[in-house]
Amino acid sequence: MFDLTERYLLPVKLVYGHLEAIFYIQNLFDTEWEQTTFAFTSRLPGEASGGVQDVHFVPGNPRFVMGGLAWYF
Repeated sequence: MFDLTERYLLPVKLVYGHLEAIFYIQNLFDTEWEQTTFAFTSRLPGEASGGVQDVHFVPGNPRFVMGGLAWYF
């Protein structure tokens, strides 16, 4: 999985501090991945009272784009 972060110091004259533009892409190539994997017993309605041992996972985040401005003073 690849992330891309770009930051650019804006050439703007401020009385205090400076401005910076930020651009961020998480999961640049939109890769399908499992963030966390667990193995435990779970029980759905209608299953045996002892439950079923199974592997459960949390899917990773899809492609996500974010941008903004930061003011450092």
